Amino acid sequence: MIYALLNIFLFFILIYFSSFADMHSGVQGYYQFVDYPPYKSAKTAKDPRSYLEAMKAGGYATSINYVDNCMRIVTQYNLTKYDGDTT
Repeated sequence: MIYALLNIFLFFILIYFSSFADMHSGVQGYYQFVDYPPYKSAKTAKDPRSYLEAMKAGGYATSINYVDNCMRIVTQYNLTKYDGDTT
């Protein structure tokens, strides 16, 4: 359970985490997760920022800085070098 203080109001947030036995199960779990209605628009994102914004809009992120924080990591480690055509 996480408590978040936002705009002087205290919110109670119940978060469920998943763990997986191996990488294959984790990847399967991820794709099942993003198939939930609040996150489906993330699957059509064309770039990391759009993906992160869709996940946040779906309620995934509790931080108001979620997108910027993640994009800093994407940029710092040049993670877009792994993007590409998967067909």
